[in-house]
Amino acid sequence: MSARAVHALVAAGLHDPSLLAQWAAEPAAMGALGLDEGALDVATLRKFSGLVAMVRHNGLREDLPRTFRLLSSAGLGIEVFADYAAYLAAEGRRLAQSPAHRAAALAAFVGGWIDGAIDLHRRLHDLIRHEAALVSLGEVGIMPPPPRHNGRAAPGSVPVVIGALILHRFDHDPRGSDLRAGETMLGYWRASADAPVHILGLDTLCFELLRCLNGREPVSALAQALTGRAPSRAFLAAIDELARIGVVALVRP
Repeated sequence: MSARAVHALVAAGLHDPSLLAQWAAEPAAMGALGLDEGALDVATLRKFSGLVAMVRHNGLREDLPRTFRLLSSAGLGIEVFADYAAYLAAEGRRLAQSPAHRAAALAAFVGGWIDGAIDLHRRLHDLIRHEAALVSLGEVGIMPPPPRHNGRAAPGSVPVVIGALILHRFDHDPRGSDLRAGETMLGYWRASADAPVHILGLDTLCFELLRCLNGREPVSALAQALTGRAPSRAFLAAIDELARIGVVALVRP
């Protein structure tokens, strides 16, 4: 095969990194292209495609600073982005335009890429979801709050989330610099377009309650779904606390 043909294959592999992944998994496939097995240094080409993909995400470094530092310190950056480039090519997807959507897409990929048995991978997944949530709430549009009543939670009250809320359950607490291990449930909440983002530490009841809110189900139905019985004092108190903070409004059905 001529040098020009080899260069064309290299260019094709860099343009479509899914080809590099295929050649790495099945070296014999290069024989169909007229190349001897091992004629191309596919591993090096994949690393280069990962570097290119990482450079294309440089705009996210300010939005995901701790994620990029962890990728660098752990030596995972090229590996993750090489696989991400191959995934995007195989799926025919382009990079999202906004930082929030680009961060969310990368975080979603990392969630499928990680090996859950490896603690470092789980820390990476926790950290990128944490930072991507903060980026997302910085861009999201927020509807005006619904009319509310000022009474306490009752079986017929309908709790409605005010503003925008993202919920995540983590294996490590992403708020600390050391990513301390331990199940952590957080709510990322922004009440209005001109309000700051708040990070709420949640217990299991509040987390599951917020996860189930759809703006239509009354307290009685939520309690039945989550606990299998009528709303208890603790259940009503949890809703009242969320209303006191301002995360939810209590509206009449």
